[in-house]
Amino acid sequence: MPRLRSLKPQYCLHKSSDRAYVRVRGRQTWLGRHGSQESKDAYDAVIGEWIAQGRPTLVPSLSSSSSESITIIELVDAYWNFAKEYYKAAPHRSDGHLASLKGALGILVRLFGETAVNQFGPLKLTVVRDEMAKPRRVQAKRRRIDPVTGSKEMAIVEVERSGWTRGYINDQLKRLKRLFAWGVSRELIPAEIYHALKTVDGLRKGKSAARESAPVQAAPIEDVQKVLPLLPPPVRAMIELESITGMRPGEARIMRGADIEIKKDLWIYRPQWHKTEHCGQDHTREIYLGPRAQLILQPFMHTLDYLFTPKDSDAWLREQKRVGRKTPMTPSQIKRAERAAQRRRQFEPFYSKNAFARCVKRACRKAGLAKGFTPNMLRHSAAGIFRREFGLDSAQILLGHKHAKITEIYAAADRERAMKIVAEVG
Repeated sequence: MPRLRSLKPQYCLHKSSDRAYVRVRGRQTWLGRHGSQESKDAYDAVIGEWIAQGRPTLVPSLSSSSSESITIIELVDAYWNFAKEYYKAAPHRSDGHLASLKGALGILVRLFGETAVNQFGPLKLTVVRDEMAKPRRVQAKRRRIDPVTGSKEMAIVEVERSGWTRGYINDQLKRLKRLFAWGVSRELIPAEIYHALKTVDGLRKGKSAARESAPVQAAPIEDVQKVLPLLPPPVRAMIELESITGMRPGEARIMRGADIEIKKDLWIYRPQWHKTEHCGQDHTREIYLGPRAQLILQPFMHTLDYLFTPKDSDAWLREQKRVGRKTPMTPSQIKRAERAAQRRRQFEPFYSKNAFARCVKRACRKAGLAKGFTPNMLRHSAAGIFRREFGLDSAQILLGHKHAKITEIYAAADRERAMKIVAEVG
């Protein structure tokens, strides 16, 4: 017997915001907090009005004249459906823009989700901007040790996180303004709302309670030398290549044999994607690999696929554990252990950003370094060497920057050399 369809639109839950909505005539109408009596009364009112109108099925057009019925959460929901496709990352690429956008939209909805768009002005956007700088409590996974059994288990706990940095808040503010610009382009809201919000400036240094992000320093050479022996061969090779060539950590992670043009004296690496590819076809990224870099790459050049894989690192770590065994494993035991490891874990084709950073952080702890270093600090180290030895123009080319101003951020002037000159000259 066929299943009967309900003649009345359902009372639904929007999971990300914990709000109730009902879809009538192809449009979502937001009702309030899910499960509250207020939302249920609003649901009955919307359904009653729809029934009184004769249950119409046509989708109403949203325009500036109908903006009184559009709330912030309704605009955000429409924009999010657009952004998920427009900013969708390619396979294996970072989805960082959508994650940042989700954070900005979440604060906007939490504070003014039920507010009508035509009542949202610069003062309310200022409240959203200031809220981003405040500490907040969030749920996070933490490993706990049972005091009785001593076993470790993962638990969901509330932790306090500091507010966003001033630079990141200004970036989030631009994303929110882009939301309202999109609404104007789709004739969902009047243009004067967006023009009014443009008057809200970003936070200025020293003029707000927002914390400043610490500048990225160059990695000390002696610290790098201490950490290298503790790293798996693929991660060690990526660290050494960054130190020599100044490539970005992301460019080292996705290096493939097929992307390397092998010439007699010099190899040229052209990443399949890079940070500044959106600048156009005239901004290509070429990384030059000399004799030292070629020597590092030689053990990995047996494939045209990704050179530095977590699978190879895992095999090296298991091999290191076997070295300390009192009784050596038989060949059959080794094969069974490898098959079991393959069943337990599915490896990514290359290192992710977080996995690369975690591996370096663990090695820094093993080496007894108090602060340690991050993969991105190696690029700053190479940038300082390029500028000191070959000048700003050469450093700009080697680092792949379109403008020299960006190179100046990475390759700070050599203060020690300047101090030495002043000491000699007087």
